[in-house]
Amino acid sequence: MSGLGQIFLEMKKKTSLSDIAKALDVSTTLVSLVLNGKAKEHRISQRMCEKVKAKAKELNYVPNHLARGLRTGKTNTLGLIVADIANPFFAKLSRAVEDEADKHGLKVIFGSSDENAEKSAELIRIFQDRQMDGIIVAAAEKTEDQIEELLETKTPVVLVDRYFPDLNVDLVAVDNYQASFNAVEHLVSQGHKRIGMIGIRGDIYHLQKREEGFRDGLKAHGLEENDDWIRFTSSWKEFSEISEQLEHILSSPERPTALFLAKNHLGVGALEYFQNKGIRVPEDMAIVSFDDSETFRLASTPVTAVEQPIEQLGREAVKLVVEKVKGKVENKEYREVFLQTQMLVRESSGPHED
Repeated sequence: MSGLGQIFLEMKKKTSLSDIAKALDVSTTLVSLVLNGKAKEHRISQRMCEKVKAKAKELNYVPNHLARGLRTGKTNTLGLIVADIANPFFAKLSRAVEDEADKHGLKVIFGSSDENAEKSAELIRIFQDRQMDGIIVAAAEKTEDQIEELLETKTPVVLVDRYFPDLNVDLVAVDNYQASFNAVEHLVSQGHKRIGMIGIRGDIYHLQKREEGFRDGLKAHGLEENDDWIRFTSSWKEFSEISEQLEHILSSPERPTALFLAKNHLGVGALEYFQNKGIRVPEDMAIVSFDDSETFRLASTPVTAVEQPIEQLGREAVKLVVEKVKGKVENKEYREVFLQTQMLVRESSGPHED
């Protein structure tokens, strides 16, 4: 065989546990115990552990997690599907999930559905093929059937941030209703009586709860629900849509003195619009936005924001799924964890004076 052919065969041949054992003149069982993190319970010395790990690295040993999963029933991996990884909220959530999973000896494989139901279905299929021990999902719109089918496979599933009220599934989210109600309360405390809102129209339940909390906040204070002041876009990605709704609100015969933006991207869009139009915040229009962002903190007029406990959302989601993976909680038992938000009061929601 030519030298090139021999090299090709050697490249294709993966290092096995027995290769490491042979190189160290120890048993394959010992090598397996060390590389599977069971050395301490079998009283294998630290020095031997270091030798095994060093030799494994030297021989470019790559563990076969799928094969291990077939033997043990576990792959020590979690799947995480977020709605849009470009959204800073989901980037931060992903980091929190990864950090918490690491504490439990689990690795996380990420996927972004990009708010697309078909892509979400494909990610779920891939995660199932890879035999993930559990899956955490920040669901895209119109994916309720996918989650229901996933639950039927008995895979531990936790929904985070977004959820479907009619599904029996573990979930971790904030109290979106109360958060929006509190935003209205804050603006009322600043003297505002004409308060508008821009939200996103769709079937995403947590956004519907934000609208509900906003409207009930107005009712609680005897304030007007004016449809000319309460507007919706079909997406947060199109600045032209945000501008169109703001123009409608500002052209009202008696326009509001304050606005609640039900998503951080809407808040960013509103800031840009007001700056372009020379509208002063908060003198001409006070604003409160859902979700904090660096843009809000660094704006010429820092923006009051409803802050979600993102790290805690991630931690709680991992804890719920791990309890089911480890059999501490039965798969048919469902738990709901609702966390409270915090109002970060800044200059944008300043007082109104008639």
